Amino acid sequence: GLTLAGGLGSPDAVNITASTAGGGIDIDASTGGFIVDTTGAFSIDGAAASNVTTTGAGIDLTLSSAAGRVIVNGEEAAANAITLLSAAGGIDVDAALQINIASSQSAADAIVINASAGGVNVASTGDDITLISTGASLVLSATESIADAIKIEATLGGIDIFASGASAGEDIDIFATGSSVNITSTENDAGAVIIRANGGAGERVTLLSSLG
Repeated sequence: GLTLAGGLGSPDAVNITASTAGGGIDIDASTGGFIVDTTGAFSIDGAAASNVTTTGAGIDLTLSSAAGRVIVNGEEAAANAITLLSAAGGIDVDAALQINIASSQSAADAIVINASAGGVNVASTGDDITLISTGASLVLSATESIADAIKIEATLGGIDIFASGASAGEDIDIFATGSSVNITSTENDAGAVIIRANGGAGERVTLLSSLG
């Protein structure tokens, strides 16, 4: 074997240098591996594109901080400054605390969740799911040509739709272009279907069939 030992109490106790322009350091090891252990910090810096790669099926690469944070930082002003890619498998994100996804881009598509071949599921067990658009609209759009292209269903409780309009025209509008509007209740109750106006003495309820 070959042992290099430095007895100085300084960061450069053992110093390997290739200082000539174009010079490098090449370290090759067989199946015994390559081990670096330190009781202090370590730093690997590169001024050009760099990589850490493992090769072979089932050969994992682990980046772990046992009691600290793991920070992945990409500073390039590019849409893919940080890329997480699994060409054949999936990506699993688990956390004991909050998972926060935030973007400061001022664009209509600042955050995009896209399933190019399958569906998208958002599920919550034991708590509510809240969708909030502050200062803008909330749009649900479906292009599938089926009877229930958009379905809002409460299997146990009720459904409430409120509009606190600040001015005239900020109403609740229900349109069916080329199809019908059906309101059905199966409750055996005197108030099974109620259409009510409760805004003042000048209110009225109009049922209008323009052509029929």
